[in-house]
Amino acid sequence: QLMPLMVVEILNETPGLAGLFVASAYSGTLSSISSGISAMAAIIVEDFIKPLWKPWEQLSNRKKTLVTKLLAMIFGFATIGLAGAASLLKGNIIQASLSVAGIIQGPILGVFTLAALFPKSNGKELLLRSIRLLLSLLGCLKHQYQDVPCQMSPPQLL
Repeated sequence: QLMPLMVVEILNETPGLAGLFVASAYSGTLSSISSGISAMAAIIVEDFIKPLWKPWEQLSNRKKTLVTKLLAMIFGFATIGLAGAASLLKGNIIQASLSVAGIIQGPILGVFTLAALFPKSNGKELLLRSIRLLLSLLGCLKHQYQDVPCQMSPPQLL
């Protein structure tokens, strides 16, 4: 909200220049978001649908394109939903995004470190422990916006 106000204050003498500047800033933001949504749809198709769903190769190019566009639409609606949910947060959005990034990156770092240090580690067990840790950390994120302390149990070794 401050950037458009600053532009209007500085560029108010030239008609239309402030609107052109604000429109170009919003255009750049929307193009970045749309390319990210398209990239997520392409990643899902290439990394999950192609290797796991064998009839994918028999589909026509038109149907493959339709599936990718539907995935992009789903990710677009999810992005709109997350933006609406972010407006309902009581706290700071930057703090929430950093918390979510830490929640996701923590288990990834743990799995990477364990796999690097112990090459004979079991992949299924790592996946299950990562999911358990991720779910418990997501529960702690819920408590970040309430006045209830997080009760997280330490991971148990077998």
